[in-house]
Amino acid sequence: MPSVIAVPEMLAAAAAGVDGIGSAVSAAGTAAAGPTAHVLAAAGDEVSAAAAALFRAYAHDCQAVLNQAEAFHSEFTQALAAAGAAYAQAEAANTAAMAGALDTLGAPVQALLGLGNTGPGGAVTTPTSTVMLSGNPVTALIMGGTGYPTFPAPVLAALDSAYIQPIFGPNNPVAQYTPEQWWPFIGHLSLDQSIAQGVTLLNNGINTELQNGHDVVVFGYSQSAAVATNEIRALMALPPGQQPDPSRLAFMMIGNINNPNGGILERYTGLYIPFMDVSFDGATPPNSPYQTYIYTGQYDGYAHNPQYPLNILSDINAFMGIRLVHNAYPVTAADVANAVPLPTSRATPAIPITTCF
Repeated sequence: MPSVIAVPEMLAAAAAGVDGIGSAVSAAGTAAAGPTAHVLAAAGDEVSAAAAALFRAYAHDCQAVLNQAEAFHSEFTQALAAAGAAYAQAEAANTAAMAGALDTLGAPVQALLGLGNTGPGGAVTTPTSTVMLSGNPVTALIMGGTGYPTFPAPVLAALDSAYIQPIFGPNNPVAQYTPEQWWPFIGHLSLDQSIAQGVTLLNNGINTELQNGHDVVVFGYSQSAAVATNEIRALMALPPGQQPDPSRLAFMMIGNINNPNGGILERYTGLYIPFMDVSFDGATPPNSPYQTYIYTGQYDGYAHNPQYPLNILSDINAFMGIRLVHNAYPVTAADVANAVPLPTSRATPAIPITTCF
């Protein structure tokens, strides 16, 4: 069954065009009425008189057809205009109904996630700054991505302003060194080796800041998000008395290759590539006692890998997203504020624990 797409603006334009055609037909018929309906005989003989009568008959028939065409155009124009108005009314009614339905459906999710009203355009806004840690001075340990053991100061400031400050407030952003290598592409360490060394360095950095009386927010991007993931696992494996106080430590990740919602190391859990020493070791723990915020760009091939690898279009999107999305995360607070929390995020009534955007 063929589909018909009706756009009110197009129907209105078509009605105006048809009305113009009808006016032209009417004017042509009026102009032709006199010359064609009053044909005089060429001579006084019977043949000329019969020919003139025949042409006059044709002229009257033509006028009748033109009158019918004019009436048809008038009715058709009215029908198009009415259809356009009907579709416009239907669109307005559907928009209002859908908005109400979406608000109704979204309210429980927003309540579950502890979110308030939505921002402009219906985008759910990122939680604003509250006292979410113990109240000590906050140090943000910001790690780089593959190929960047540390980020330069301008990048640290941009990431801190866009991601960390809106949630945790003023802090001291510090570049946390990690190897960020991936042999054979960058450096001499395999991905597993680079991540393992990064975990040791990050753990030392966290302990130093905690011992100095600071609360800590760990920020990881791409490979360093995997470093943060493995650090969370290591902390959760410690005996209860040795684990850092959850009120003094939090994690934030972008482009997370262990993203619980499609990170490439989660999507193919259990796979191991020996010659590259790459372990697909699963998701960032969703049951961590530490506040965790994970931001993922749609179609990021590393952090939002296709659920169905046999879907060629999804694979193409993911491949292009590695370059166009994974390497281009927003660095302004206005852009990050429009991040949409996923309904799979785990939360308590008081504080969101693991929140994925």
